[in-house]
Amino acid sequence: MFCEGLRRFPLRTSQAPFTPAPGPCKTPQPPPLPRPSRTCRQGHQVLYVAAHDMLAQLRMARADPTYDRRLLRFTAPDLLSIDDLGLRPLQHDEPLDLYEAIRQRYERGALIITSNRAVEEWGPLFKDDLLASAAVDRLLHHSHVLVMDGETYRNPRARRRAQEPTTH
Repeated sequence: MFCEGLRRFPLRTSQAPFTPAPGPCKTPQPPPLPRPSRTCRQGHQVLYVAAHDMLAQLRMARADPTYDRRLLRFTAPDLLSIDDLGLRPLQHDEPLDLYEAIRQRYERGALIITSNRAVEEWGPLFKDDLLASAAVDRLLHHSHVLVMDGETYRNPRARRRAQEPTTH
């Protein structure tokens, strides 16, 4: 998970890449971060979106004159949480759209990104070394990278093992 400016969130902008090993359930709530519901009750705008959905919306908006307005939807909230970045390869203009969202949010709004990929693996997603470098530099500046390791909560056997008392 990638978090920038969350230490004093939401008073400052922040970003947080959140990169658990494949398996641990990270989507419902990254544990050490402010809960979006609490953030909303404090009067801050929060938007949670799957990476695929955000990029699909931006791709469709390129076909008509709504691109700038659609991009603003993702860059305006106080906190934007993008889930599952890198789950599938970025295609067509998606690397540019992702970069543009990152660029426009940089030092202006808090950003949480969850991914099963390590931050070091994000570069190839952009398919352009210069674009990848610019995006990752912005993401890592003022950020906290949280790495989770453990068993998945979606696997019933892993859940049972976690609940069983250990004997020594």
